[in-house]
Amino acid sequence: GSSEGLIPACVGARKTAGPSVAAGRMFGARKGIKLDFKQFSCVEPTLRFLREVGAVDKLGGHLWLNADVFAGPGALVSPLDAQQFVRHCAEYLPEAVLSLGWGASVLSTTRKYTHDMVDRMVELCMCPIVKHSLPCSRSAASASAASPPSHAEVAAQSYGEGPNGGSESSTSLASRQTDSDSTYVVAPAMACKHITFAVSAEYVLASKANLGRLLEFMPNASLTIFTGVGSLGVTPATVQDILCAFGKRRCFLDV
Repeated sequence: GSSEGLIPACVGARKTAGPSVAAGRMFGARKGIKLDFKQFSCVEPTLRFLREVGAVDKLGGHLWLNADVFAGPGALVSPLDAQQFVRHCAEYLPEAVLSLGWGASVLSTTRKYTHDMVDRMVELCMCPIVKHSLPCSRSAASASAASPPSHAEVAAQSYGEGPNGGSESSTSLASRQTDSDSTYVVAPAMACKHITFAVSAEYVLASKANLGRLLEFMPNASLTIFTGVGSLGVTPATVQDILCAFGKRRCFLDV
């Protein structure tokens, strides 16, 4: 989905309120909630509660669901089960922002997000694992045939899963119909309103080519650049380099 209406900065302050926070309040900046899941056992009960209380609507869409789902540069902690986390988030709260990351630390020897890391993330976002109910499958199928391909289908074709690049067409990769006429299993890229990829500021510029390829496969997704534990932070010049590399409309900052 479109990133329109999302907040272009860290959701909520991690430090004592300073001039920037005061300025945000002065101009009526909207805040949201970002949940950073570390244990999978917490995911489903939390999502169920948030859905029951209508959290997404109450926050105006500014609800972020974040987890490290793959090992990244210098990873020290085992990631959550990628497919299970994404499937739960997309089925319980598809209107929330799905934030997916690679576990990373400053101890990396590669110092970048590799080609293989990006490939695994693309496969996760394009794999049909999310159950999606349609009120009228026949009408939906007719509309789908008459309309342009979705960004998920375009991404699947670009990724080489079409008739000439793999065993499945882009449409079959993006969605599969189940035995029920009203239920489809679709890719997270199709089911979620917006997906953002959390990347460490330490490695983002060194990974420009691979992360740029990720954004090409996922044309409506974004990057969330963060500074983690042990980081020395980033300079304004580095921030400008990041925005120039990926575009202001494709970046969120959590620094």
